[in-house]
Amino acid sequence: MRRKILLLLIATLFCAFGGWYLFSRQGIENVTGRKTEVLFPNIGDRVAKISIEQGDDVLVMQLDNSGSSAKWVLPDNDMYPADSGKVNSFVLKVINAPLSQKITKNPEQYTVLGVDENCIEHGSSKVIFYDQSGIELGSIYLGNIPLPKENSDLSAMPIGQYIRKTNDKQVYLVSDVISPKVKMGDWIVTNLATVDPSNISKITQSSVDGEIIFVLSPVFSDAGEVMEEFRLAADYENIALNEEAIYLIKSGIQNLQIEDAYKEENLNKADNPLFGQLFFDLLTTYTLTNGITYKIFSGEAFNRVYIKLEVGFNEENYKTSRLTSGKTEVELFENIQKLKEQLVKANQNYVGWFYLLPSYANSRFRQR
Repeated sequence: MRRKILLLLIATLFCAFGGWYLFSRQGIENVTGRKTEVLFPNIGDRVAKISIEQGDDVLVMQLDNSGSSAKWVLPDNDMYPADSGKVNSFVLKVINAPLSQKITKNPEQYTVLGVDENCIEHGSSKVIFYDQSGIELGSIYLGNIPLPKENSDLSAMPIGQYIRKTNDKQVYLVSDVISPKVKMGDWIVTNLATVDPSNISKITQSSVDGEIIFVLSPVFSDAGEVMEEFRLAADYENIALNEEAIYLIKSGIQNLQIEDAYKEENLNKADNPLFGQLFFDLLTTYTLTNGITYKIFSGEAFNRVYIKLEVGFNEENYKTSRLTSGKTEVELFENIQKLKEQLVKANQNYVGWFYLLPSYANSRFRQR
């Protein structure tokens, strides 16, 4: 009996391994018994520029190889850094979109399906991929999503989106929904800073003219350890800041998220809705134990808060911090130079830009 069980187990494992081996050798097959075709199978590692057209808007992203490593940027927005994770995910999603069903080759059906040039003005999109030299690798129209007919069985509805390569008559249904955005804020890195509050040694808020409004300092335990809570410094205890307000201020750069980015020079243009409305009148400075400072200039317009960011360095604070314990003068000098170089590079991303905060973050820099 045991021998039969052992033989049965061996046979089961053999079948399972054999099935896996054949599957891995033959590739994934769709319901028709053919290997699943994808949109652009051979261009993934050659894509260096992307153009997305939607209505009157065009968004362009390209690889910038000028630094030590390639990064995606927005060339029409002063080379502002794009979120490489978002861009790469989008490229992979498009080029590997499974062509699950052939729909039609009849050009008279293109408008209904949203896959011709005229449909771009009405919600459809056109995506073009280029290589490093600017040669087009492939382009597509991203059309409509299939809608259920009246009294139809929703479970039987095809899932996906109609697409057509611009140089091909065939319209396909892909099994993924690809919805590219043409707003800059949908592609940029939205996390400007992530700082552990326990590394903050002081928070100062002042007017842009330099008049200090309040100072927050961390509370130390009897053992000398920094506690997470902050309190108003002695000279500012009469300021009306409750516990919630102090908590929000403290967490201002703990996870500094933005919703969109704008060129500062555009504020001076009369056709800008913010022209004459937005003034950066408050400065909140976070001084860290390692000497680094985050300066948040904030202003408010139309019930939304906008900020500018500047990263600096306080050399004296660094020299007196615990990070310098046991270091020689030469080591201190080298570390300070490295930090300054890093901060110069960091500031290059912020100079000339201002940012829209998500509504939930309004009170982090401006108390009401």
